[in-house]
Amino acid sequence: MARRLKSSGVSALNDVLFKFVFGSEKRKAITIDFLSALLSESDGRTVKNLSFIESEARAESREAKLSRFDVACVLDTGETIDIEVQVANEANMLRRTLYYRA
Repeated sequence: MARRLKSSGVSALNDVLFKFVFGSEKRKAITIDFLSALLSESDGRTVKNLSFIESEARAESREAKLSRFDVACVLDTGETIDIEVQVANEANMLRRTLYYRA
């Protein structure tokens, strides 16, 4: 699949493709495996189940910024996870992370 994507010029890190692979109930097992691999490496945890939630956080006022997560889900532990793919270093990840966390 990776070879086909590369030959077609489509990036595996494209937001739409990323959400297609990791953000649907149909491919939930892939998302669980992905998150389990990441969490297991960092703190030994695994994900047993998750449910997808709305990935667009509506602005509370006209002046407020709209947030759109690539994939948002709630783990079986009750933790909310935002999975973001970043292709370019926009030098604002600390600020964006703090904003999303709030």
